[in-house]
Amino acid sequence: MKKVGSRGLWALAATTAIGILIFTAVIPTIASKSGDTYATAAAAGSCSGSFAKPQAIHLAYQVIPNGDPIVKHEKWLENDPKLKGVSIDWHEFNAGADVNRAVAANSVDVGLAGSTPVSVGLTSGLAYQVPWIYDIEGANEALAVKKSSGIKSLKDLAGKTVAVTFVSTTHYSLLSALKINGLLGKVKLLDMEPPDALAAWQRGDISAAYMWEPTLSKMVQDGGKIVLTSAQMAKQGYVTGDLAVVRTAFGKQYPCVVAEWAKQENRAVELYRSNPQKAAGDVAAEFGISRKQALAEMRELIMLDGKEQLGSKWLGVPGNIGQLSGDLYKTAQYLIEQKVVKAIPPKQTFTGAVNPSFLKTAAGP
Repeated sequence: MKKVGSRGLWALAATTAIGILIFTAVIPTIASKSGDTYATAAAAGSCSGSFAKPQAIHLAYQVIPNGDPIVKHEKWLENDPKLKGVSIDWHEFNAGADVNRAVAANSVDVGLAGSTPVSVGLTSGLAYQVPWIYDIEGANEALAVKKSSGIKSLKDLAGKTVAVTFVSTTHYSLLSALKINGLLGKVKLLDMEPPDALAAWQRGDISAAYMWEPTLSKMVQDGGKIVLTSAQMAKQGYVTGDLAVVRTAFGKQYPCVVAEWAKQENRAVELYRSNPQKAAGDVAAEFGISRKQALAEMRELIMLDGKEQLGSKWLGVPGNIGQLSGDLYKTAQYLIEQKVVKAIPPKQTFTGAVNPSFLKTAAGP
């Protein structure tokens, strides 16, 4: 069975030399730019004139139960008459760091990456934009503690050890929670990937971990309880999620194609809302899990439709970019605090990287 929910930047080392992926050399240059290039690119995305099509679209997906596997399973892109003659190539990736590398190599046109690796990519100078939000992390990522530990709230973590995957969305959420509760430096963090954290939990070596599904549920089943979720952190302004990225050059050359892709992604969210059992069946078939498990994990995510994403809290609209750009910038500031990067580009770089034009075109007048 495939594991659902691979979000960590496992391929990133915690040190700056490796943690910046393959782009360390460009950081000083990017950090000094005004962001005009990104702002200009963000203006692209409207579909007018001839419907230019590539020979193939290379799509990067991860094993995460959102709308993407629905689009894949239903073959909506393959059967879209407007995309006739275009080869639809799906490629599975384990983490956002891998997607970043693939985009840098021009081997992926559109892909899924967590908000933390997307911030890494933008900080590193990757030429891509965010046209869609696959999901916002909800109860699928959370801090689990053993009932026998005596930990009843975040304050009880003082002097304790918590396992978390470093430089991931869970790491960002945990550090943010510790910061606002005055616990930074008072809690020991262990860098552990989910399988290792689960093994340590079952051995009794750790009693607290901030993890994602399916590891999270296994910890709860093994004498654990939830103390804090990423949904709660989002309400406090620390938003994490799974974002789509499109290569800037691809979006500028084939705006109608990207708009059509966005239309099908929105269709998947609408199917989930109107017929969750059908949507869960598609996800279950793609990932080799039960419909019940798929539906349970889908319900822990927050999936937004196109209309919601065009609101000021998220992507916004062309000419009035939404709050998501600020969330990405805030994540980049976290990357500096964790010494993953030495410098970040100006805030307008993140504003320019959020491009709602494709979705706006897909939604119509």
